[in-house]
Amino acid sequence: MTSYDLKRKEIESFKDYHIRLYTNLDNYDISSDEATILLNKEYGSNYSESKWRKDYGQYLNWKDYIESKLIGNNDLPSYKQTNEIKGDGTHSSDKLIRINENDKLDNKTILEAHGFDINEFDLVNAKNSIWNQSIDKTLYSSKITVKPKSVKFDIENVLSQLQDKVKKVVINKIDFKGENLLEIPLVDMHFGINDLEYYSETLNEILELIESKKWDTIYIPIGNDLLHHDDFKGHTSNGTAIEKVDIENAWTDAFTFYSYIYEASLKNSNNVVSDYVCGNHDKVMTYGLVRALEVKFPQVKFDASIENKKMFTWKDVAILSLHGDKGSNRISKTIYKEYGKIIADKKVVEIHSGHLHFSQSKDDFGVVFRTLPTKAKTDEWHREESFVGAGKYFSLFEYKSDLLKTIHNI
Repeated sequence: MTSYDLKRKEIESFKDYHIRLYTNLDNYDISSDEATILLNKEYGSNYSESKWRKDYGQYLNWKDYIESKLIGNNDLPSYKQTNEIKGDGTHSSDKLIRINENDKLDNKTILEAHGFDINEFDLVNAKNSIWNQSIDKTLYSSKITVKPKSVKFDIENVLSQLQDKVKKVVINKIDFKGENLLEIPLVDMHFGINDLEYYSETLNEILELIESKKWDTIYIPIGNDLLHHDDFKGHTSNGTAIEKVDIENAWTDAFTFYSYIYEASLKNSNNVVSDYVCGNHDKVMTYGLVRALEVKFPQVKFDASIENKKMFTWKDVAILSLHGDKGSNRISKTIYKEYGKIIADKKVVEIHSGHLHFSQSKDDFGVVFRTLPTKAKTDEWHREESFVGAGKYFSLFEYKSDLLKTIHNI
């Protein structure tokens, strides 16, 4: 029995997962206590074994529910059942469902018949056609599209409240002759899988570099999968279910980590510029984090817009930041079409991308495309998808006015 069998499947409702685990304790060679650990981890709870066992017993008494899930193949006409997860995070399902005469053909019934939990998914659309009918039950050919529920909140309202509650950091600027540009592009940090303690050595080395001299400008692209997922249930921005982490603690660790960096940067640089770069794991959560940092550090020039690409220029240097999950194969060929007027006279043109968790670079007729490495630990999902780098480090870049001077690997 593989560990995959013990995990909740992509389109499996929590109720079905609970029943499957308890029904197959012997087959999976696990105890009810071990099943309790798995269920609590998936549900984000700390219930006792007896609670899960009693709930399972109640499920078994739901005759209609069990019958709808355990219809024998001989009871159903031949039908090609399909399930699909689309690129926008929606799920489509096409199957025969059985509805008893006393049941309502409502959203809850349809979702559960397709294996979706109404507490976790919203029904986008449905088409149900009678396939077969008997005295006490009707078979429907049911085609539905669903999407994971999202937690909606008014970020602007939250930020207006933060204005009065967050202690702003304002540095008394001292005139000094700063030189050079320092870029701090920390990609794929995945706070939640990694915590502040794990990154403490990294933070100390970055602070030492910031404080090693006075800079003209420090540029900080922030985002790029800073957090491991985008809600409290373990889903990415696209709705993909991955390993669930303590996202509240992850948010706090990431906020603290960058607070140290922004404060040190303001003390040691004439200018501090920071662009939000959307990742594919944490688009909404990290957007809120960046806006909160914007409140705390009013002297930093933030661009928190949710555009996928951000262009930054300094003297004869141009840097395009993007995550790399969309269009990265074409960007070195289209950069002049999109940003030609901006970069035409620049002596240094760099494209910095993340997403792949390993380092590589390519010079394409003067445009240097760099896939940046990460020091993050390799989590289960990235290991299965082969997003594994040979080295565990971050790359920071120091520029003179017209050339890349030094790459600092930290």
